[in-house]
Amino acid sequence: MNNPIVDHGWAKISETGSSALAAAKAKLSVVEAIEERISQSEGIEAANNILAQGAIKQALKRCIEFHEGAPGLTILDLYINYGFATQKALAAERAIELELDDIEF
Repeated sequence: MNNPIVDHGWAKISETGSSALAAAKAKLSVVEAIEERISQSEGIEAANNILAQGAIKQALKRCIEFHEGAPGLTILDLYINYGFATQKALAAERAIELELDDIEF
């Protein structure tokens, strides 16, 4: 991918403060745009397979909820969701490079 999902901005999601919230929201938008692009060119099933059936988006949404102060979420919830989203986003990047190199992102 020309513009990787997981980059320096992604790493800010695991921090605390307003920049972390902004980073999580920005990366959620990136994942949603990638999902839309894959859906348009390859179909929704391909997008679901590459983007972990929506689990990356869900984990990022949980990170956003933590940063917005949702009750019941702790720093461990942030770390768990961030780690999961990172692992799945890296796998999605690899799949895109291998299987969808003809699509512009």
